[in-house]
Amino acid sequence: MRKGKEVSASDMELLLRTRDRSPVLFERVMELLQIVNEPTTRRADDVEFSVIDNLRQMGKDALTSWGQERCGDETIKVLEHTPELKRAGKKNSIGKPPTEP
Repeated sequence: MRKGKEVSASDMELLLRTRDRSPVLFERVMELLQIVNEPTTRRADDVEFSVIDNLRQMGKDALTSWGQERCGDETIKVLEHTPELKRAGKKNSIGKPPTEP
């Protein structure tokens, strides 16, 4: 953990980039900041549970965002290097006829 109260330009840039690329994750960070900076009118246990719940959701959101970004990158690479593959499209089949009761 860093000591000092100054926020570096690179930290601010990272925060702004996160806001643009992953708004859900950015919102989770902001919620956590609000929890720890709100007036202490709640019990310590309630604040602790709020922080834990927020961090769990933040972890889930972070991994989901990371996975979607990586999956999209890999899909584009594969499609570029394998011309016989194509993205999923509309089915040409009319499907199975419904069965009569």
